Amino acid sequence: MFSDETVVLDVEQTLLDQGPALLVQLFAKLSTTPKNAREKRSAFVISFDKAGISSAYRDARSQRFIAALVHATPYVGYFLNGDPPLYRLRQFSMALCAATPLGLTVESFLKAHQSLHEAATAHGMSLGDLPSAMEEKFGVNLVPEVLREDPKLQVRAMRALYPIFEQTRSASPQLRKLVFKEAEQIWGRSLKDSVTPDSFLRAFKEASK
Repeated sequence: MFSDETVVLDVEQTLLDQGPALLVQLFAKLSTTPKNAREKRSAFVISFDKAGISSAYRDARSQRFIAALVHATPYVGYFLNGDPPLYRLRQFSMALCAATPLGLTVESFLKAHQSLHEAATAHGMSLGDLPSAMEEKFGVNLVPEVLREDPKLQVRAMRALYPIFEQTRSASPQLRKLVFKEAEQIWGRSLKDSVTPDSFLRAFKEASK
């Protein structure tokens, strides 16, 4: 699931105004060579920070951009990064469904996320990937409300998140806080209920087995 390389595609204001044509061309060109496409599987992060948008699913401009990108390139999810603790793929799906008349609900998220998953899987198979290549990434990027309702999916997401605690042990307090927040939401338990952060981690690890 995890990508060895992350490539940030910055959507600046000019590109935001023009629409996603350049990204459509990028993914189409990559897809003409299966080996190159497979090497870039799950590698891309689409960032709107330089357009002044910190949360893509909360801004109508980025919502429209993402909806247009998916309309032109339904398989874009194949190339999108979904690594914890940022879960960019989840945010992408949230932005996609937020642009619909239904808005952002669990039901609309599932519909959008499943559509991206199916298109990404089909694209991967056309490139010589296994049908299961997208399962882990899309499963882990489900919203916590859905993960908590399915013990198998929940455990899978917890197992994917746990190693990040070690990787971010010396990271910034903001990133460390985000990791704990995601753990709380996926597990459905609060850090405040534990004596120490380490005791929370030990219990989280045990629950993910």
